[in-house]
Amino acid sequence: TLTMFDLMLTFWAMAGLYGLISAWRGGGIKGWAIFAAAVGFGILSKGPVILVFLLPAALFAPYWTVGDAPPGWGRWYASFCLALVIGAGIALSWAVPAGVAGGDAYRNAIFWGQSAGRVVSAFDHSKPIWWYLPYLPILLMPWIAWPSLLRSLWRFRRGGETNPGLRLMLVWVVAALIILSAISGKRIHYLLPVFPAAAIFVAVLVSRLGQEELVQRRWDMVPAALIALLFGVLFGAAPMIGELAGADARISQWTNVISPLWALIYIIAALWFLARPPAGVRGRVAAITVINIVILVGLHGALAAKLNQSYNLSSTAQYLAKLQKDGYAIANWSKYHGQFNFLGRLAPNIAEIGTSNVRQWLKINPKSKIIAYHYVLKNGPKPEFTAPFRGKWVAIWDASQILKDPSLAYR
Repeated sequence: TLTMFDLMLTFWAMAGLYGLISAWRGGGIKGWAIFAAAVGFGILSKGPVILVFLLPAALFAPYWTVGDAPPGWGRWYASFCLALVIGAGIALSWAVPAGVAGGDAYRNAIFWGQSAGRVVSAFDHSKPIWWYLPYLPILLMPWIAWPSLLRSLWRFRRGGETNPGLRLMLVWVVAALIILSAISGKRIHYLLPVFPAAAIFVAVLVSRLGQEELVQRRWDMVPAALIALLFGVLFGAAPMIGELAGADARISQWTNVISPLWALIYIIAALWFLARPPAGVRGRVAAITVINIVILVGLHGALAAKLNQSYNLSSTAQYLAKLQKDGYAIANWSKYHGQFNFLGRLAPNIAEIGTSNVRQWLKINPKSKIIAYHYVLKNGPKPEFTAPFRGKWVAIWDASQILKDPSLAYR
């Protein structure tokens, strides 16, 4: 339900790896052309980060190209370098004219700030090197807790696997995870381009499971069913959790809008698959998939009321449109991302202010309003307008209030 740059990046990562496989299997120019296009359009999608997912596979080709006659490595790496140059040319054919037209600040952002600037000292989302590790088991649930899959994974670890596809998946996932962990800026969705590799890896392991290797079927379904049951208990107890947290706590803003009835779909799904566990491999894959779908649909359904409230910016945008129509100048406290412009059909002259220039701007624009964002609306002077905003509150303050006490905008 999200539109992210990382979805495009995932597509180009898969296209680039397909090009490498094609080149290894004798595709020659066609394979490298696909790889070059993936590099170029991947850079245009989200910058040089596409190389995190493509360079390791190309550089470590001697590790995963096993089982067939190896390509000539001199020719392989020469073709790889040429494809990189062509890919960079595709990206630069846009970036250079855009940088010239956009000026110094824009040129610095696209050539440095939005790429290399994130690597050493990220201006946003900076996290410690181990930050991804605690999330990986959660992101791989419930598959990582499936007993039969763990048995197949153990056999793979002990068997000295020489399958080139599985080796490529390992390079794809492990190298990307190491590099992304070393980069300063981190977000969960940055991992999205490695999930196709994880899915293929799991699919190969599952396809090798024989009927005699499966764990007893009821025990095999216990972990996935327990995960669904846990969601059922949490949603069923949501009002109680909110009451214990207190009316002013951020968590109560979410728990108070959850209907306990949503717990039923989780409990029914969990009990059904425990009472009637499927016998074969395909049946168990289908059952775990259904449990995943139930969990996701239930989450969307249970949280829909709050999500629709927190991410619906219409009321704020319409209020700002009325203010602009009445002749008020509008400023946004800190960086403004244009989130209200389209919905309110606003004039694109919303200023960005902060502690350093707020008083100067207010003196120049006495008839004005300030947009500010707060985690909690505290006691004291009240803004003239408030609305939920992404788990926080957006508030609109009159200039006279902020001029008297600028701390109101960032309290």
